Parts: sequence; structure tokens; C-alpha cells
Amino acid sequence: MNIDEAYGLNTWVDEEIIEHEVSARLSQLKAAINQQATQPNQPRAPFEEQRTSFIDAALQVGFSSLTLAQITALEKLGIHENVGPQGVEKLEAILANTLDIANVNASLGEMIGQLDTGIQLVGTIQSAIEPLIDEEIDEIEPDQAIARVIFDHDASITDIAELKHWSNVLFNIGRGFAMAQGKAPQDFKIVSATKGSLVFEMAALVTLLVPLSTAIRNIMESLVKFRDFQIKGEELRAMRNKYPDDAAQFEKDAAEWDERADDVLKKISVTVTEEVKVTIEDFPKTASKELEKAVTELASFYAKGGSVDCVLPEEEDDDKEGEAAEGTRQAIQQLREDFARIRDLREVVQIEHLPILNNDEEE
Repeated sequence: MNIDEAYGLNTWVDEEIIEHEVSARLSQLKAAINQQATQPNQPRAPFEEQRTSFIDAALQVGFSSLTLAQITALEKLGIHENVGPQGVEKLEAILANTLDIANVNASLGEMIGQLDTGIQLVGTIQSAIEPLIDEEIDEIEPDQAIARVIFDHDASITDIAELKHWSNVLFNIGRGFAMAQGKAPQDFKIVSATKGSLVFEMAALVTLLVPLSTAIRNIMESLVKFRDFQIKGEELRAMRNKYPDDAAQFEKDAAEWDERADDVLKKISVTVTEEVKVTIEDFPKTASKELEKAVTELASFYAKGGSVDCVLPEEEDDDKEGEAAEGTRQAIQQLREDFARIRDLREVVQIEHLPILNNDEEE
């Protein structure tokens, strides 16, 4: 996570946690339940109002304006698990046994403690790095979004040769998706780069990014299917030692699942390219080869541990989005939905490296 991302966490906490009174409403719920625990002989007052109040606040917390690095930081700080849908799920699990009021009360106290401690740490981080932040911050246009291309794992960059290779890959991806929409590669603009796991930040029209998000989502869906087929084959092979008399049949069945997995990989480029084409109005047939090459490079990039994230403004707080044309608003909403799904799929697949689409030739 770079310094700007760390600094931006405090703004997000103010707008999403403090403004929606998430911690305060959880404290009110705890107080209502605590009254039952400390006054057991008194009639038990319902706490549905406080429960609903917290759930409403927790579900208003949005994450689409955050980068993956920022979300990871929130997880480590104990904030992420206590807000949003996951926070509601955690609360419901705690309230599943209201007969044990003392335990419920203690668990809610732990949630509040995690939230408050995390919020305090974010504020401390912001205060510490504030002197290091450049006051001149370039803002993107209302019809643009930031795509963060993350070179990590087997797609990492550690020397000049790797930089040349992955720069070519990034160029091919950008060129293919740009040409498919009658644009030039230069319409993907590099606005910053950070080191560590190298990250390029690109500003582009949101309408230009939608086919890219469609491709990534479908590639990830295919990789989930590939992984499931692989696991099925390995499970069958594991049965050979347990049932040696049927070992040959288990191996045969496993080989069939291997073939299914390989078939998924072979079809990714063609299948995803066709799925992307239908999202582009007046797709130029002359760009078909370049788009397929871009999809192939993108699939290989993801399979080797790279990723692309997109940072978008939150719906209710985005004045710029309100000023944008209808097509831009629709594109922003599509990107929001696509990258929410892509983030979920990353958790499912947990890709660090998959032997897919060997496309490592130098340009």
C-alpha cells in the first residue's frame, strides 16, 4: 500500500464509518442487551430497533472507492469484518443464541473494541503521514476511473527484462481493448506507479474500462471452473491408495476431469473474446485478432498472479457521477458490479500461479 492509499483510509473511515454512526449504533445495541444481562429479574425489553439501526448503518458502508491494498489494511485493523454485509453476518451469528445474554454482550463488546481500535489506528496513521502528502492532487475527470494494474507473484517485476516483458503485455492488453472500441492505446493514461509489488495506475474513460472488466470477470469465472475440475481430479487420485483394487478406474476418471480442466483453459481466449464483443456497440471486425490477443495476455497475467483493480467513487457521495451523462453513469454502475464480483472471485480462486496459456514470447 502506498502512502496516498494509507492517507486516504482516514477519509473513508470518516465518510463510511463515522458519518453512518456504525460504532455508535452497535454500542446502543450492546447497551440494550447489557440492560438485560445486568437486570435479569426485570422484564426483557426488545432490542430489535437497535439491531435494525446497526444493520442499516453497516449496509451503507461501501468499499468500491477503496483499493485492494486498502481493503487488506482494513482487514488487518479489524474494521472490515465488523461493517458491511460481513459485519451484519457476524452480528446475526452472535445474536443466534440470545439465551446466553452474557456471551452475546461480551461478543458485541469485542466487535465495538475492534472497530474503535481500528478507527483510532487509522487516525494515528493519517496524522503521522500528513506532512508527507503532496497538497497538489490531480483529480480525474467525471467520466474517468482509475484502473490499478498489479504485478505480483509470478507476474511480478524484479528486473529490467521483466519490466520490458510485462510492459509489452500491458501495451497489448490496452491496445486490444482500445482498438475494439475505436480508440488508441494512448487513451489508457499512466497516472502513477508504485514499487514493491509494482502497481501502474491508469486513468481511462469508464466506458473504455467496461469491456475490460467484462473480460476479467469472465476469465475469473473460467478459472474458478478450471480450479474446481483440477480439485476433482486430485480427489479421485487420492482415492487410489485407499481403494487399490479400483485404482485404475480412479485414474481414468481423474484423467477425464483433467481433460475438462484443460478444455476450459483452451477455450478461455475465444470464449471471453466473444463475450466481450457483444458488449461493444458497432464492434469493428478488423480488431478481432487484437482483442483476442489482449484477452489471451490478460488471462495469462491473471493466471500468474497479476490483477487489475478499479477505484470508483461511492454512489451516494459522488457529485461528479451526478454531473455525468447517462451512458457514463451506467458504465460506472457496471464497473462497480463487475469489480465487486471480481474481488469475490479472487477470494474463491486464491490464484498465485496456474499453468495457463504459455504466452511468454518477447515482442
